[in-house]
Amino acid sequence: MMKRLSVTDGVQPEDLVQAGLDHYKSAIELYGLSPVYFDSAGYLMHMSAELILKAWLQEVTDSFPKTHLLEDLYEELFKLANAPKLNPRQNETLIILDTYEQLRYPNRIKPVEVGDADLQFIAELHKFFLQSLPGSLIDKMGAVNDFSKGGRVLMKKRIKK
Repeated sequence: MMKRLSVTDGVQPEDLVQAGLDHYKSAIELYGLSPVYFDSAGYLMHMSAELILKAWLQEVTDSFPKTHLLEDLYEELFKLANAPKLNPRQNETLIILDTYEQLRYPNRIKPVEVGDADLQFIAELHKFFLQSLPGSLIDKMGAVNDFSKGGRVLMKKRIKK
């Protein structure tokens, strides 16, 4: 049986969503800069979806499996949390995003193709996930401070003049 993570491990669903949203915004910025950054952008898009799906699972089942596979996470949401069925385009996009997890390791034998052609569909799937989150998690997100993440306070060091 696969290990699962929960609040007892220090993981809060609202922190996962916040991190997922930050990864998504960062990926959009990287996509806009140059194709040189598409690997990083694609990997962040995968991470964004992974964290949002894990937050959703944790909110409704109190835990989530320690996996990176988006298809498995969504299948569990569909079975255990009555998540809406994905349409064919959404399912295809989920499969594309799942391949982006492999972007963390450059592989000359099995290279992963990444570009901005699917960005519109990724954005639509991302929006679908966010709109499908349980109301209880949306309520928790309302109390999240952008300058506090996972129990840390984000600060910028002052530059001495």
